[in-house]
Amino acid sequence: MSQKQFENEVDLLMRLEHPNIVRLVGYCYEIENEHFPLNGKYVFAGKAESLLCLEYLPNGSLDEFLSDKSSRLDWHTRYKIIEGTCSGLQYLHEQTDGPIIHLDLKPANLLLNDALEPKLADFGLSRLLDQQGTVCTMEVNGTLGYMPPEYLQGILGTMSDIFSLGVIILEVVTGERKYPDNIPPLEEFIETELEKWRDTL
Repeated sequence: MSQKQFENEVDLLMRLEHPNIVRLVGYCYEIENEHFPLNGKYVFAGKAESLLCLEYLPNGSLDEFLSDKSSRLDWHTRYKIIEGTCSGLQYLHEQTDGPIIHLDLKPANLLLNDALEPKLADFGLSRLLDQQGTVCTMEVNGTLGYMPPEYLQGILGTMSDIFSLGVIILEVVTGERKYPDNIPPLEEFIETELEKWRDTL
């Protein structure tokens, strides 16, 4: 994590308070001067050390559950994960001083507490928008497969997170980490997934 991402994450987590947002317990940030060789001489240079301390979430990330083919999650739990993720994202997007867009929403950044309720984490790439619309950027970071096509072209807004959310919902419903490249027609897709659930009951 870069210094900029660290500072961004601390700033955002200190102002956010929601049951589906990971809680910042504390942080450590210090710069230590060290003696380094440079061009045959020794110079002093600052070396930054940073550490975030977040609340303990015993079940790790959603990513770990989706990596198992059976997914180990019943439908009630999957629904709770989807609902909690939506609630946390809505909270971010409805901040009074402008929407916060996460920009790296994925199963690895959804942490699960002991009741398997999700908490959005990793706000290093997040941005506070000063307007409700979209903005253009030259800096595109995130995880391929979860970024919408327009973000890859430098256009971002709250809909960037909605695209990522849609991918996560597909993964939670199907129990597979990667959503299919060619999703069948809606009725066929729903029937296939319902059949899978009938077989597990």
